[in-house]
Amino acid sequence: MTQKKSLFSQGKEIKGLKAVPFALKLFLSSFKSFSSRNLGFPKSLPKMAILAITFKCNSKCKTCNVWEYHAKNKGKIKEEMDFNEFKTFIDNNLQLEDISLTGGEIFLKDELVNMWLYMDKKGFRTGGPCNAVNMEITKRKTTELLTNLSGKNKHLIQFSIDGIGEEHDRIRGIPGNFDNALELLKWAMDKKKKHKFIELSISHNITRTNYKNLPQFIDYFVNLGIKPSQISFRPVQISESRYENLESGEVFRDISEYKEVIKVIRQIQDKYPVYKQNLFINNLIKYLRNPTKLIAPCYAGYNFVYINPFWEVFPCSYFDSKLGNLRENNFTLKKIVATKEFKKVGRNIKKGNCPKCWTTCFGIRSMLSDPIQLPIFCYHNLYRLLK
Repeated sequence: MTQKKSLFSQGKEIKGLKAVPFALKLFLSSFKSFSSRNLGFPKSLPKMAILAITFKCNSKCKTCNVWEYHAKNKGKIKEEMDFNEFKTFIDNNLQLEDISLTGGEIFLKDELVNMWLYMDKKGFRTGGPCNAVNMEITKRKTTELLTNLSGKNKHLIQFSIDGIGEEHDRIRGIPGNFDNALELLKWAMDKKKKHKFIELSISHNITRTNYKNLPQFIDYFVNLGIKPSQISFRPVQISESRYENLESGEVFRDISEYKEVIKVIRQIQDKYPVYKQNLFINNLIKYLRNPTKLIAPCYAGYNFVYINPFWEVFPCSYFDSKLGNLRENNFTLKKIVATKEFKKVGRNIKKGNCPKCWTTCFGIRSMLSDPIQLPIFCYHNLYRLLK
């Protein structure tokens, strides 16, 4: 049996009449996921996995404390996943259609290039976020990777930037980090001229101290040649399973603060219409109006999972309810889904007894998994591809 390849995973565009059979495939898959989640049959396994391949991090962000993990947990670094385990996981979960790597800082993982090359061999897109703290490591590993990739699948270089100049440096805790990120971005833009399969994006965390500057932030990078559609943003949200940021002065604490954020987002939508057409942004506004209510039925655990560097499986990176450890289950998600713990956590998710969130990686994936929400997604996306 061969690995399934998702057009979403490969990052390929779906245009014209090809959008019709693709939409039908999505609907059939969503009905299966819906039935599995609500009726218990037929069993549907997670199709997306977000792997934190390391907790090593050379930032000192105020929005998370993952960079403190190994300083507080001596010896744990020896227990982080290795390349052979990574290969086994991919080979033992043929239902997976999308795999995303995250951290910590992924470029600090010694085996990162080999991991990406194996993903590329199996038909997955590669890439992920970088903090640009150590530009030389990022450039060296990216250059090595680009010379060996097949070019058949997309490679994402995502820059985590939370402000302009000193504002970014303050939030990230590293003086000079913004200048590094800017230099690395320009370097990547030049690489993209040669390697057309590269995708560039900027990921921005909205915090209590930087949200008013969001319009200027987007203007700055648009003037550098980055399209608005390449700039994503979302408010810092409380995470239980990956890092503790509740005490951070950057985390929003009151719904009245969200109202001010909505005003800023509306201002951005007026200037850049592409954000008015963006389903994630429109639903983000709904979330900010009532962060205690789920935007869509959550399919965490059912259609996607988060896995930490020690192969512990969680429904998502915001919910601290461990489903099991893949090292104890032959690196097979099918065995995790069959456990009593999974059923218990699944019941809580269906009831909404979890941290409420709205993110691109989890929120949009839930919409794609639900036959009631999927038409909304199609209306906002596939209709324009039929033109």
